[in-house]
Amino acid sequence: MKYDIQGGASPVLICNLQDEESVLTRGQNMSWMSPNIKVETHSGKTLSRSFFSEKSIMNTRYTAIGGFGTIAFASTLPGEIIALKLDGTKDYLCQRTSILASTFDVVVSKYLNEKINTTLFGEDGFTIERVSGQGVIFLETDGSVINYPLQAGQQIIVETGRVVMASGSCEFELRKQKDLNNPDKIVYNTIVTGPGIVLLQTMSPSKIAHEMQKRMK
Repeated sequence: MKYDIQGGASPVLICNLQDEESVLTRGQNMSWMSPNIKVETHSGKTLSRSFFSEKSIMNTRYTAIGGFGTIAFASTLPGEIIALKLDGTKDYLCQRTSILASTFDVVVSKYLNEKINTTLFGEDGFTIERVSGQGVIFLETDGSVINYPLQAGQQIIVETGRVVMASGSCEFELRKQKDLNNPDKIVYNTIVTGPGIVLLQTMSPSKIAHEMQKRMK
C-alpha cells in the first residue's frame, strides 16, 4: 500500500489504495475518503480471517472498489504519525490508543502479563496490545517521540500513558505510589525492562485532559 504522512505538528495519514486493497482501523475514524471506498465493520471482539486479519481486534475495514481510492486518518492531538513496518519475525507491544490504522495482514491482539495479570494499567485505562504479522501499522503519538534502547535487564520507569510502543522482547510491570499532591490518591508508573526499543511520547493524555478541565472552569 502506498501512503503519505502530511501536516506537520498536526499530521494526517493519507492511504492510496489500489482496487480491492484495504486498510484496517478500530472504529470508523476516517477523516476523508473518495466515494469508492467501501466500509465494513464487525462488532465482535475477535475477527476471523474471512472478514479481516486472523485474530485481529481491528474492527473496521476500508476497501477501494472499482479502481484507485484514497482515505485519510488525522491524528487526534498534535504529535507525530509513525509507520512501523513488520516482516513477520518480530512483534511489538503498543499502547491501545496509539494504534491509528494498519494494512490487512497485521494482527492486533490482547497482551497479558503474568506479573500484572491484566491488560489495563492504572486509573487511566492504559492498555497494551500485541502487534504482529506482516505489513505496516501506523501509530499516532501525543507530542514528540523519544527512542530509548534498553539492554537485557535494563529498566526505565515511565509515567503511565507515555509509552507508545516497545519491542515484544520487553516486559511491563505496574508500580503504584501515593500522589505527592494528594496523599489519598494512588498514581501508577510503568516499569519497562529490556532488551528492546521503547518509544515514549512527550505529552501525557491524562495531563492534557486535566489541564483542559482546569482552563474550562
